[in-house]
Amino acid sequence: MQSKKPKAADEDDLFRERLEQIVDLKHELVQLGDKIEWNWIDREIAQLYSEKRLKQHLRLVRRRKASGQGRERPSLRANGRQL
Repeated sequence: MQSKKPKAADEDDLFRERLEQIVDLKHELVQLGDKIEWNWIDREIAQLYSEKRLKQHLRLVRRRKASGQGRERPSLRANGRQL
């Protein structure tokens, strides 16, 4: 019995289009995405979503629930009146 030959990574799937074929690379949002400094954004946001911050947030939520100070939902208002 012969083993199946693995597909090459660059081999196109017959029923799937490549992303480059679907997206218009000349579109202004695609070009804007190329100009954004994604590494800088990743570094800045990573601080907000670190393990330490998550643990602090969970600890605060547990304390609030234990003391009965659960986060209240803001009331819906339209033109200053409550709905």
